[in-house]
Amino acid sequence: MCLTLEELAESDKLANERQITRSELMRQANAGLTVA
Repeated sequence: MCLTLEELAESDKLANERQITRSELMRQANAGLTVA
């Protein structure tokens, strides 16, 4: 499978966004636990 640099950058961006979302969810879950 051959990816162009543009495609690589796009999938990298998506991976980063997913990573941020996951850590954000974890942070909110932890905050919810401490508040509860």
